[in-house]
This record gives sequence, C-alpha cells and structure tokens, in this order.
Amino acid sequence: MEIPVTHVVNELDLISVETNHSNRFKDWSIEFLAEYIVQQHHSYVRTKIPLIQGQLQKVVNAQTEKSSAISEIQDYFGELSAILLHHLLEEEATIFPLIKVIVLTREFNMCEEFLEKDLEVHAAKEDFEHKVIVNLLETIQKWTNNYNPVQGASSTLISLYKELRAFQEDMFHHIHLENNILFPRVLDDFDQGNRYLISNN
Repeated sequence: MEIPVTHVVNELDLISVETNHSNRFKDWSIEFLAEYIVQQHHSYVRTKIPLIQGQLQKVVNAQTEKSSAISEIQDYFGELSAILLHHLLEEEATIFPLIKVIVLTREFNMCEEFLEKDLEVHAAKEDFEHKVIVNLLETIQKWTNNYNPVQGASSTLISLYKELRAFQEDMFHHIHLENNILFPRVLDDFDQGNRYLISNN
C-alpha cells in the first residue's frame, strides 16, 4: 500500500511541535513508519552527503586549517557515504517492499513463514551494516574532537563540523527507528528489547 507523500509531510509538521514523540512512532502503522523513514531520513542523507563532501573539499583546498585530521575525516566520510547510499537503495528496493508485503498478507491471514524468515535475514544484515555505520560516525566524531573546531578555525570548517554533528544525530535516530521499532514490530520481536543500543557521546 502506497502512503501519499503529502500525508507524510503533514505528519512531519505535527512532529516538529512535539517535545517527545518517541511514543508516536510506536503508534504509527508499520507501512507509515517505513515511508516516514524514506521521506525523512533517506532524503536527508541523500541531500546532505554531497553538501558535506563539498564542504570537506573546500577545507582541503583552502589549505589554511592547521588540523591534519581533515584528510582522515574526508576519507572516513567517503567510506561512510558509499556504504550508506547502497544501504538506502537496498532498503527501498528490497526490504521495505518486503515489509509491506508481510503486513498486507497478515491482514488476510495469508502470511507465509518464508517471508518472515527472509526478513529476519535482511534484518540481521541491516543490524551489521548499522554497526559499521555507527562505528564510522563515531570515528569521525573522534577526529573532529567531538565536533569542536580548533580556535581560530575558518567559518567553512565550523559550518562543516555543525553539518557532521547534525548528520550523526539524524543517523542515530534513523537507526533507532529501524532497529528498535520497525523491525521488532514486523517480526513480533518485542520481548527481545533493543537490538542495538546507540551511544550518543
């Protein structure tokens, strides 16, 4: 079942005025939550990756920053970007459509066990990739000194660090929605609790 984009946008407007909306995500339908992840988080990642890569290259080209960490940050972010773009594509082309099929067949009491087994395999792969993504984000965080630029840093570097911090925060929330709400709900896995706890240093 396709969820109209306008429906998602309207819900996003409602979320923006809430101080604590974690329970709201749990109340949403599985299909809507999957669509929200695509429209909110996947779109954000695809928009921000080229912007951050451009900022990184500007800092490298300027050659005015004293920090030798910038080339390391650029390398790690490049690796992260490649993994993420493939990861998002697989979710949208394979995993989320499978979730929608499972939900639809359950409504008619027709869900086959092989569909859930297939999703369990995908969920395990997702969990592994999420850990790789989090590790890269936390490595970048360390190289940026927790996103604190050196004294006298250029406005470009300051802006870059702000974007990297926001990117990490969005990614942590993105992973939380999938690992701790979406997949457990589809797999009736509530008793296991959180699959992966994200540290926010």
